[in-house]
Amino acid sequence: MSNITTLDVLKIVEKQAEALQLQSQALARQFECLLPPPDGQYAQARETQIKKNDTNREAIRQKVLTILTDITPYSVAEVKDEHYLISDLGLDSLMIMELLSALGQAFPFISSPRDVFENTEDVQVGQLIAYVARECGIDLTLHISGDEQDEKGENSRVNIQCKAVIPQCRIEEFPEYVELLQRMNQAPVENPYFRLHEGENREVVEIEGTTYINYSSYNYLGFAGHPRVKQAAMDAIRIYGTSVSASRLLSGEIPLHRELERAIARFIGTEDSVVYTSGHATNVSTIASVVNSQDLILHDELVHNSIIQGCLLSGAKRRQFAHNDWQEAEHLLKSLRSNFRRVLIVLEGAYSMDGDIAPLKKFVEMKQKYQAMLLVDEAHSIGTVGQTGRGICEYAGVNPEDVDFLMGTLSKSLASCGGYIAGSKETIQFLKYLSASFVYSAGITPANAAAALESLRILEEDSSYVCRLHQRSKLFLELCREKGLNTGLSFDTPIIPIVIGDSEQALKLSAYLFDKGIYVYPILYPAVPEQSACLRFFVTANHTEEHICHTVQMIAEGIEYIKGKVFA
Repeated sequence: MSNITTLDVLKIVEKQAEALQLQSQALARQFECLLPPPDGQYAQARETQIKKNDTNREAIRQKVLTILTDITPYSVAEVKDEHYLISDLGLDSLMIMELLSALGQAFPFISSPRDVFENTEDVQVGQLIAYVARECGIDLTLHISGDEQDEKGENSRVNIQCKAVIPQCRIEEFPEYVELLQRMNQAPVENPYFRLHEGENREVVEIEGTTYINYSSYNYLGFAGHPRVKQAAMDAIRIYGTSVSASRLLSGEIPLHRELERAIARFIGTEDSVVYTSGHATNVSTIASVVNSQDLILHDELVHNSIIQGCLLSGAKRRQFAHNDWQEAEHLLKSLRSNFRRVLIVLEGAYSMDGDIAPLKKFVEMKQKYQAMLLVDEAHSIGTVGQTGRGICEYAGVNPEDVDFLMGTLSKSLASCGGYIAGSKETIQFLKYLSASFVYSAGITPANAAAALESLRILEEDSSYVCRLHQRSKLFLELCREKGLNTGLSFDTPIIPIVIGDSEQALKLSAYLFDKGIYVYPILYPAVPEQSACLRFFVTANHTEEHICHTVQMIAEGIEYIKGKVFA
């Protein structure tokens, strides 16, 4: 890179500054309160909105439609009164929040934009416009100061009831914190979260002197405790210390970084890769770097929080499609592609809640047909999916070079901490200079780089770890189905949910199993819909057949026990 000039560097810094400004603006939009205008401006705001009834009606309509088209990928001409916000325009919960915030800013005298959703799960565009018009008092005659009169020749004053905003400056007063405490205090069992364990987080774990069969670890291949991996981390600390102490762009680069990135690319089958210090930040920063407000993101409805946060930060329009429904995704592409400069499709390799796998071939064909980009989150599929653990491309028989961004984490199968993007050499060069989470973060620590690198070496040398993981996962799934347990969508992954469909019952079953020496966490509302509340089991290569047979028997007995307690 010696041919980069000072002017080039200045341009890069300017781009990064713009990205940070966009980030702060996006976060402000997401979390800002719906504040009223300063004192004395309510009447003025209302007079601005209501000059003449007919004119104002159309102005309100156009403003609401503009807000909707800013959030969705549709134009004003495409949005009809009969369209439903959720089922037709594809707004999800975060988009609804953005809509309500925008309405509050555009029409500050609306007391509570959320009221439009009262007693209904979906709202038509026409209903939304009518609601805003009513809140604006469009059917009332506006008082005009001085001697001016309205069209009817009558003076009339509109009384506006302004709600005072109660300031919040103490965390303990925040409604969301109060709600959290209420949920914790009303829980039917002891809080299972933040339990302290001793030693390695492997197939068995020690908690307060008791040994438990552990299904709450991402240590899929058992490498976090592998002697070679631990030794590599210790050797790296001895040579390089505990931190690289700088951004890699500046003085934080060490040989281990480049060795690891070359090893990741070689293992997956791409030209290059780049390593970040956080898996979550990898998705957020990558998405925000490659698309912006001129672009569109199509994503599976079950993608990880980091992907949603990246979408919000980017400022791009986004539309979700039903889980693994490539036909719906193609329909959206067909109707929307021509309206946008860039389109990014985002999905996961193995879905971390449901344990199923995306139909990658269909999405690759689609992205090529419509000239889109494709990002696949392989956090849970690298090391676990495919005959040798090389992930979803190996599993699906897809050339890795046909996927623009193959994202993965180092904290699961690779026994370390951090994330990566694998792709073309141009993609990686782009991210190394223009991705804020890479540029403005210190490099991954020497110990973490060495641990991930040694894990990859072991995986390349010996695929028996992956083979054993597949065998244990298949056994667990088959035994659960023999018992009539609801394993949801899970197939061909080590992620197996036992769907209970009730948060309280899921919490009780987790407590029951803990008493029986089995450590597994419940996934409860609001993390998932109430009907999807479950216990999520992560199977590892080191679980024995005895562990699995005993566990499945205890699950079945626990469900019967809890049912008996409920109906007794």
